[in-house]
Amino acid sequence: LLATPYYPSSGINAEYGIATSTNINLYNSETTELMDTLESIHSDIITKIAFSDTGKYLYSCAQDKSIRVWRNRAGMICDVIQWEESLKTATNASHRERLRQQISDNRALLEELENK
Repeated sequence: LLATPYYPSSGINAEYGIATSTNINLYNSETTELMDTLESIHSDIITKIAFSDTGKYLYSCAQDKSIRVWRNRAGMICDVIQWEESLKTATNASHRERLRQQISDNRALLEELENK
């Protein structure tokens, strides 16, 4: 059992990953909600997992001597949640528009990743 946290600079909607055997589960650390599961991603036991500095990617290493890089879909979901909360209190029109665009772009990318 391996665990690794990712804490964005804002500290909001941090997440963590737990690797068991050949799977990785990603959780929202505030709600403990399971956000994503990467199943059977290696042919042998996962020995290390880590998030990129930006949280956009997740790296995994295993005893099968492979290193894999994954898009962090759970992190994208956490970003959307955070931006939706920020949108509720944004007072500047350009800030609201930028938030709406980020939400729209991330939702489109999440949908594209779901359909692959």
